[in-house]
Amino acid sequence: MSNTKYSSFEKYEFIGEFFISESSYSTSFPGKVQYDLESGLILSFNIADTDFPKQADVLLGILDNGQKCTLIGPFDFSQTGMRIGKIVTRYGKRGFRFLALGEFLSMDTLYGNARFTFSHMQEFFYPQGWIDSVKYKEGVIEKIEGAGWDLEVENRATFTDITHSLKNLLLTKNESIAKEIVTNVNSILSKSENEHLLIRKTLEFLFNFQSEEDLDIHGIYDALYKITSLFSILMNVPVFPDEIKLYSHSEVSVQILAGQTLEARTVELAKNKPSYHFMPINRSSVNLTTSLIKWFELYDSYQVLSTTFQYETNFRTLHAAYSDIILYLANVEAIAIDLGTHKNSKYVSAIEKYACSKLTNSLNSIFTAINNNDLGKNLSDIRGELAHEGRPKVLMHKLDISDYIEISRLLKLIVVSHLLSKLGFDEGSIHDYQNKLIP
Repeated sequence: MSNTKYSSFEKYEFIGEFFISESSYSTSFPGKVQYDLESGLILSFNIADTDFPKQADVLLGILDNGQKCTLIGPFDFSQTGMRIGKIVTRYGKRGFRFLALGEFLSMDTLYGNARFTFSHMQEFFYPQGWIDSVKYKEGVIEKIEGAGWDLEVENRATFTDITHSLKNLLLTKNESIAKEIVTNVNSILSKSENEHLLIRKTLEFLFNFQSEEDLDIHGIYDALYKITSLFSILMNVPVFPDEIKLYSHSEVSVQILAGQTLEARTVELAKNKPSYHFMPINRSSVNLTTSLIKWFELYDSYQVLSTTFQYETNFRTLHAAYSDIILYLANVEAIAIDLGTHKNSKYVSAIEKYACSKLTNSLNSIFTAINNNDLGKNLSDIRGELAHEGRPKVLMHKLDISDYIEISRLLKLIVVSHLLSKLGFDEGSIHDYQNKLIP
């Protein structure tokens, strides 16, 4: 298999010949596969063979780089453009879910583990500018064991052989010192005929996800997606699986690209390079074992929240700001029920429990500029005005879009803070998270 790495953040185009099974080479068609994060995976096809099936779950292919591949559908060619002449051809474009590079697969091929990276992973684990101070380690650096799965952190590095070029790489004020170093190193290396001196060029971190129960390509990708959604919340930036390699127990390994489609603004945010030191949470401030195990238990309840981080655009319309406030106030009310404080204060109790002083002051200041009501009444009133047609729009006429955006952003922090508490973060860490995200 090729050693080429395929990143979900790059663009690719492959020309190939596609068919249904290995025994049907004679029934095939030419096509082009295009991939990027905004468009997903698109197959452009031109089918002249009238015997080619109109529907298929998967397509096998031979690409112009010589690689085998599998396109995971399903595909429906029954509704296509048609050219009618001496030869009738079906043509068009179809999106599909996965491109597996390296092997021919079936829809029910199962996988036991996946090695993968995610966007911003390297900076999350260690500041890139300081990576030379990190020692490369073989094997597993860290292991997290969940219910039916485990996740291992590994290093990946590239090296250059400097056995015969060391003298060209050293520079000292005293040239004799550099010569002495080279002489001593050469003397040591000469004692072993096959010994070489390597210098590290790059060092990266990657995950190895293993499932107790073998999973198909959809199941194992969903698990990776679930993991990256947590890091999106921790780093407050869109995060998606990047380089992915799947392994089956029959020693089949494939690299995959997933056909998700994102808005251009989300892609831009996902490609930006956040700083380790300015992340709200980085590796040094999180217990990954506790957080990831708990996240797998909580994911279904917080899936909607996680998508607000993963598909962030940093752009709001007035309608979106209204919707966010209604959504997050419903979440804040649910938190009060979870805390057992709903009867006393359905909107304020969660704020009183989780908000740092900066967050509380920021939220209060929006309303104190227009009235003297307490925060609970203002939040109740604004929700009622936004959600109920015919309700007098007292607050709505006094607030502008920047106020709505700020209210929703601060309420979102309360919702996230409740989640962080469930994931094992203490009050100090939660307040640090808030402070880094409030201007």
